[in-house]
Parts: sequence; structure tokens; C-alpha cells
Amino acid sequence: MVVCRANDVETKEACNKLNDETTALCTKIERDFLRTLMGGCSTPISALAIVEDSGVFFKGNIFSPDGKEHAETEKKAEMTDALALGITAANEVLSHGGKKIAEAIRNAAK
Repeated sequence: MVVCRANDVETKEACNKLNDETTALCTKIERDFLRTLMGGCSTPISALAIVEDSGVFFKGNIFSPDGKEHAETEKKAEMTDALALGITAANEVLSHGGKKIAEAIRNAAK
């Protein structure tokens, strides 16, 4: 990752030359998934977005700390529709058992 000051136009243009748009998209999707599930460094969550053909494939899950319960999803989207894929996938996981798991993890951390 390369960062620069937002108002430093010259450096920002130089950094943009190093940016790979498909990698940036996949990273955004993965981060959105984790953020929506409120995952932290110790939360058993996985997220993987990869570009395949003209679209993006995403696979993500959340596990209970003991590994006995889990909720997962796999989704595909065209590149033009992939921007919200992480949030969509996380909401699907939450509605299919992930909410209970996430709440149990947060309550155990208290």
C-alpha cells in the first residue's frame, strides 16, 4: 500500500501509477465484508474476492470461536456491479446465522 497526502497532487499522481484497479476493487470488497460483520483481528472471519473473466467471485464466512457454528456465502458479480458485493455478501451471512455468531463473539469479548 502506498499513501500520500490528499492535497499533494504531484505525489498522488505518482502513486496512482502504482495502483492496480482490480486489486483495489477486491480489497474494497473484502474490507466491506469484514467491516459490515464488525470483524476485528481476532474474529474468525474470512473474505476472498478474485477477478475471474469479466466478473468478481467472492467467498466469505464467519465461524464461532469453537468452530461449531458458521455462516458462509459465495457470490459472483459483473465488474460493473461488484462495488457493493462485500456489503451484500455480509448482509446475506448476517441473515443466515452470522448475526447470532457475531453477537456471541462480541459478548464473549466483554
